[in-house]
Amino acid sequence: MPVSYSTDAAVATPKVTFAPASPSMDTELPLRGHRKRASGSNVLAAANSPMKRSISTPVVSSPAMISSEQVADFEKQRQALTMMTTYIASAIQEMRRGDPIKYEELIAQLTMTKPSPLTPTKMLQWIQALSQCISLLDKSCSALIDAMLQIDWLIQEDVFVQYYLSFLGNVVSAHAFYVVPVQSMLVHKLTHRYKPSFTGDVPTINRDAQHERVHQALKYILGLIPTGATSLFPLLATAFPHKRESIYAHTMYVKNILRVLEYAPVLRTQILGLVIDRIIQVDVEIQVELEELEDSDTEVAYDFDTVDDSDSDDSDSDSDDDSDSDSDDPQVAVLDIKEMTKKLDGMLFLVFAYLEGYVNSCRHLPSVDGRMSAPVEQLYIVLLQIFMGTILQTFKSRHTQFILFYIASLSPKFSDYFLGALVTKILDKSQPEVIRVSAAAYISSFVARAKYLDLPQVLLVVDMLSNFTLELVAEVDTGSNVLPDADRYAVFYAVVQALMYIFCFRWRVLEVGAENKSRISSKDDFDSAGMIVGSMDSPDVNNSPRGVGVGGRQWHAGLASLQRVVTSRLNPLKMCSSNVVKQFARISQSLDF
Repeated sequence: MPVSYSTDAAVATPKVTFAPASPSMDTELPLRGHRKRASGSNVLAAANSPMKRSISTPVVSSPAMISSEQVADFEKQRQALTMMTTYIASAIQEMRRGDPIKYEELIAQLTMTKPSPLTPTKMLQWIQALSQCISLLDKSCSALIDAMLQIDWLIQEDVFVQYYLSFLGNVVSAHAFYVVPVQSMLVHKLTHRYKPSFTGDVPTINRDAQHERVHQALKYILGLIPTGATSLFPLLATAFPHKRESIYAHTMYVKNILRVLEYAPVLRTQILGLVIDRIIQVDVEIQVELEELEDSDTEVAYDFDTVDDSDSDDSDSDSDDDSDSDSDDPQVAVLDIKEMTKKLDGMLFLVFAYLEGYVNSCRHLPSVDGRMSAPVEQLYIVLLQIFMGTILQTFKSRHTQFILFYIASLSPKFSDYFLGALVTKILDKSQPEVIRVSAAAYISSFVARAKYLDLPQVLLVVDMLSNFTLELVAEVDTGSNVLPDADRYAVFYAVVQALMYIFCFRWRVLEVGAENKSRISSKDDFDSAGMIVGSMDSPDVNNSPRGVGVGGRQWHAGLASLQRVVTSRLNPLKMCSSNVVKQFARISQSLDF
């Protein structure tokens, strides 16, 4: 079969001849030499080159085996394609002169569903013919391009997909204004909303294979139009499932959107920020619904994973008002919470899997400090920026912050930067009070939970927080009319609560002499991310070492000053979270603190 190239400079599609086509374009053509089963992995070599790498050369017989009948058949095929190309060009020209009849008939054929849609072979004829008219497809032909974008190409055979994507590549290369419509079509096919129209004459393509084809197509388009990444992200954000959509919808889309980072790393900050923002929305929604279920007369055990700095109503500022779970039935609410929890777990699992895979893929690269490679450090910076810009400004987050806690565990430098950033937020009086309070809550969770923190890191944080509280206590104790005030001293109470929180988890290492003992008791358990898990049982005082200091023990200076702070006029034991205070009182009493 001879293959020639169009003289149209904007077209790189080979003219592959097919079965004869009458002027009505109803003649079917066989996909000779192309009955290969479709798959997701070998659809496009197109991601590497506009044409030659995206279109496989048709399989042809040896010249000695071609009969005169076949030669005549080939000539008829060439003539049929010429007729279709002429028809398209004529329809477009007449439409521009004010006579849209043929143009509308062309669109009607491409979008026909009744009595039956075009067969793949007929549709492939149109794709070939349109590929010869790329230069004509300006903005006036947007309806025709829209019709082409409606083609259900994902479920076709490989050769069909190759020709179709080559057509798309030629269109966006010649007319950049079609980049967004093409990308929009591709992004839609990464969502659960896309439902392919399977017919009996096409192979069954599973979802994973379909998604792989879409990713190869997006990679191909971005290779042709690198600036297309700018327009791609808003489309990805718009297509993200609503928090009330199914677990499958969320996990499928998160998996796909993280896959985009493999060929569009320039979008790493935006995509990770988007995913984390949507995870937070679900995380917060769970906490809001849990609170609505709580009986106000029932004492609820305090979970020390919760980063809710106080009982203030202000902490509800980031929750959503559009929740459709307005049932008063507790059983329905519990089922809804379980569903959202699974959704949250699924998305977090995919994010952690992505981070771990990325870090592992960079292990062979040169390190910048003897520990981490430059790409991993850049990833950490991205996540730290997301934390400061999104997570830190969100209350009632219970699990999302562990994304940053994980990446901080990879290097002491990372954890140092993280602690430094949080302390800076707390001490910076120019920061909004709500941010300072939130930073205190997060630093307490991090220091209390992260087993990989060195003792000097823990002590430095405790010292800095203690100094902050002592300065304020010294200032207010000189006044005569100082009274506890949750609004006026919100940051102070948040920092004191953070110190009590840290004490409950880290009292063993805060004793003088802890450097010569195991940093953490063998009774403590740990999860895979290096975080301390489990409840806080009262310490075994009989087996604990005695020293000189508060209650017969000697504590590091930062913690020793806590005694003065909690008994000050500001009365933090009354103003801080009652659950934190109860745990602190129970453990400090056991230790004679």
